[in-house]
Amino acid sequence: MSSERFAEVAGAFDGRPGVALPEDGDRHFGMGTLRVDRRIFAMLHDDALVLKLPASRVAELVGDGVGTSFGSANRGKPLREWVTITDPTADWEALAEEAYAFVRALREAGRAAGDGERPGTVRSRAVRCGRGDRI
Repeated sequence: MSSERFAEVAGAFDGRPGVALPEDGDRHFGMGTLRVDRRIFAMLHDDALVLKLPASRVAELVGDGVGTSFGSANRGKPLREWVTITDPTADWEALAEEAYAFVRALREAGRAAGDGERPGTVRSRAVRCGRGDRI
């Protein structure tokens, strides 16, 4: 059921500029992913939708009981901008739209900063400071 639901969500993004749909055998982090400009914004993991959203939105969804924090297996702690949607009545497509807009905005902000990285990262600060070396 979840894989069909994820396929419907993926279909809603078909044909959008910069969007890569999951393909057979295309696996990142061991799961099918939706990407915009090569960055993951949604994925199916253990039959649940996992999304990249602003940390405040993740906290809101977790607080409302719609999802749980998505944890990194190798770090052992939740990733603040990732949420696993656990509410079976949640509107996956609407939430995926939020994730798409968020990740696309991060990419655009990085382009505006001139380095393709997210503003505020160590790498982008080094570039903005004019240092030629990359940290």
